[in-house]
Amino acid sequence: MNQKKLVVCEFADEIESYLEYAQKTSRHSSDYVVVSLQPEVKAFCKTGAIPCFDTLPYFTGQAQERALIKSDEITRLISGHLDFGIREPVCNIFGNVFLYHARFYINTILWILEVLRGIHQEFPDGEFQVIRRTYGQTGWPLEPYLVKRDRFMPLILQKYCAENGLQFQEITIPTPAGAEYKKPSPASRMMKAVTRVVVRKKLRKLSESKVVLLTANSYNLDRVCRELGTKFPEIMCTTINQRELSPTNHLKIWWQELARSFQEEKDPGSLVPIPLDVFKREKPTTALSHSLEERYDEFTARFGVHFSYHHVSFLSELTQKIKTDLLPFLVNLYNTAQAQQQVLQALEPKLLLSPLSINTHQSWAELCQRQGIPALVIPQKGLVAPKNKCAKIEQYYIGKGQISDDFSHAAAQTPLVAQYLDWTDYKGHIIETGNLIFSKIDDLKRKQKRQELFEQSGGSKKIIVYAPSMKSRKSRRFYVLESLDELLSSLGDIFEVIATMENVHFIFRIHPGEPISSVQIRKLLRVPQNVSISDRGTYEDVLALADLVISYSSTAIQEALINRIPVVLYDKWNRYNHLDAPPVTAEVPLKTAAAYYIDHKTKLEPALGWILDEHEKKPLSADLFTPYMFPESRTANFFRFVEQCLARNRAPKHKESESNFS
Repeated sequence: MNQKKLVVCEFADEIESYLEYAQKTSRHSSDYVVVSLQPEVKAFCKTGAIPCFDTLPYFTGQAQERALIKSDEITRLISGHLDFGIREPVCNIFGNVFLYHARFYINTILWILEVLRGIHQEFPDGEFQVIRRTYGQTGWPLEPYLVKRDRFMPLILQKYCAENGLQFQEITIPTPAGAEYKKPSPASRMMKAVTRVVVRKKLRKLSESKVVLLTANSYNLDRVCRELGTKFPEIMCTTINQRELSPTNHLKIWWQELARSFQEEKDPGSLVPIPLDVFKREKPTTALSHSLEERYDEFTARFGVHFSYHHVSFLSELTQKIKTDLLPFLVNLYNTAQAQQQVLQALEPKLLLSPLSINTHQSWAELCQRQGIPALVIPQKGLVAPKNKCAKIEQYYIGKGQISDDFSHAAAQTPLVAQYLDWTDYKGHIIETGNLIFSKIDDLKRKQKRQELFEQSGGSKKIIVYAPSMKSRKSRRFYVLESLDELLSSLGDIFEVIATMENVHFIFRIHPGEPISSVQIRKLLRVPQNVSISDRGTYEDVLALADLVISYSSTAIQEALINRIPVVLYDKWNRYNHLDAPPVTAEVPLKTAAAYYIDHKTKLEPALGWILDEHEKKPLSADLFTPYMFPESRTANFFRFVEQCLARNRAPKHKESESNFS
């Protein structure tokens, strides 16, 4: 068996191409072993009855720990020695954004090397075969995350085989490049000029009001705006559209402004959109691009030797992605920050609200800091103070995208977030706000949603919601999240148990945009009749149905707890009880609790049945949820803070603000 050809595939198009190659060369499936790096490959193989391994045997807990420590070592090296030298209009963002995205590239490469090492140990005499699809670079759009055209694996595999004296065969399949970016036409430029005039008039009118500026119009911030509009009718809530405008969107803006001019009164808390695309800005010169590359090259010339793992250097692969996408993305951020600066000078907002602290969200905060404008970040992740070395590493980096010291204030929606902010030594002011942007479930909504479901499924059942956080190569994290293959293994366990529970309906909630589809899940697992897979609508609607929530690690856990819905942490890997939930050591829990920790499949069925029965007999005491939720009265802290911001005197008018939009 060890003499077989080892076909390592990350995408379904790779295994599809290999099978075509195998057919042409008269190879039978018994001649090769397929190792799937992503569920889409495994699902493809299962459809064709092709034997296939996933990454579970090769990316173990020890492998995760090794990769996590190495990733942290390299990230700290970059943080301590790479300075891009940019000081205006913002300076902190460039190093932080570079680290945030480059770490995902590094994590994916380390993950590949750990998987290859595991395969090599099992098949020491095997011959590796890989499909390499070549992509032409379009240069547009700039994508700092890993995308499908970014395929490190063939290049890394070739190096790994050369280092370890293994046989290697690469099968190259060219892939046409995507459509080239087209420069705006004269008509488009003229439409943008007209839109600029429209936006300038809007800004002048808005500047007469007390403006609360939002960096995004999602993450339930629209709900916050409605609440602010009810509490403070004088507020105008404004959000920024940062996408490039199409001709259709230009016309839409003209029409909206015409319609708005006939409105005598605004809706309380309505969001007024401002397109950032129409602002004039000094285009970054080629010199800026060259400067960023020179700084990066100086750093790698000095420290490049450290970009090696299991004796395989990956600096060239990392550099290719960084120079193709990440450094140009930094140049684009420099350009965007100029437009953001103009918005702040024109609007002079009383307050900035943001759900994130990365990319343009952070540049907003830094610009506000320089202009003395209060900026409140409302972290939307389930941040918790870590308990061990591995959790400390990963939770630190998760927090970097959620909170930075550039924000003058941070909202702690739960006691767990407050503890996390203390642990990170956040330098700004912490406001214990209670729930602002997490899900909010009321009894009426809960009753309506359950009635709708029961009309479809018939009868009244207990509802269990399984809501995981799963990260693909785009934003790969170790230890505190399950890999996709780990998730499927855990889900398979739960499906087996749920199939035997007659009075239970189970909802598996896939976050929109996650790297696994309901079609793939149904191909890979036997989905019981009493299970539905949800990948549409808001999580708030799904949570409204739940009697119990199961997860390994997810923001959904905190959202359940602050709505007084109990949770089960299912951790078959026995590595991450981040809530310190009481472990189920016997067949059933020793006593009722808000959270339970289960680490083995055999404990699932008796424990889940017991939890549902006991909680039905007697609702959980509010005291059990005290460690996870603030009293509703804490929301007053948020409104007091907003009131203080509204009372602040306007800063002197910037002279340049009158001409920035002409």
